[in-house]
Amino acid sequence: MRKNRNGTISGTLHSIQASIRFAFSLLSTFKEPWSPEKSESFMRQGIENRIKNFLDLCDSQIFANNKNPYQSLFDHAGYTREKLASKVRCQGLEATLSELAAEGVYLDIEEFKGKKPVIRPGLHMTVDASVFDIIKGPSLTLKSSGSRGPGRTRIGIHGLSLLASNIPLMPSLSGVSTPP
Repeated sequence: MRKNRNGTISGTLHSIQASIRFAFSLLSTFKEPWSPEKSESFMRQGIENRIKNFLDLCDSQIFANNKNPYQSLFDHAGYTREKLASKVRCQGLEATLSELAAEGVYLDIEEFKGKKPVIRPGLHMTVDASVFDIIKGPSLTLKSSGSRGPGRTRIGIHGLSLLASNIPLMPSLSGVSTPP
């Protein structure tokens, strides 16, 4: 008897396959450990490329996705992709982000989670929080009982790699020259 994804047979097989894919990806991603030098170089590159990374993220997740609520917020504030890129290059990222927030291009945490509607002068919309699930590639879904009810969080290899890249820098950030 074959059951659907929520059933025991098919759902369990899918979960096992996803776990195996995740494990193999995890092994290949972390076959070479992060050294303090590699971590520092990675962080420096991220800082040097932050404007490009920001605009690339906006292109792929906002302007190319008409379901993303930020696209509606940008449109409502009169921002095209070109106008955003021009402002970021002329004013800098921080100044542009401050200006965007002042013009209503932001979501507070309750709006982001879809728990309350987004209300700006002349704009009213609801948010489906699943639109922000941008994990690509192997991932695992973690379950939590949560303080406000059960929750699920997907975690991907890329996110784990970003977190791992910071670990070698922690001793030097706290003033320790070499770890014990």
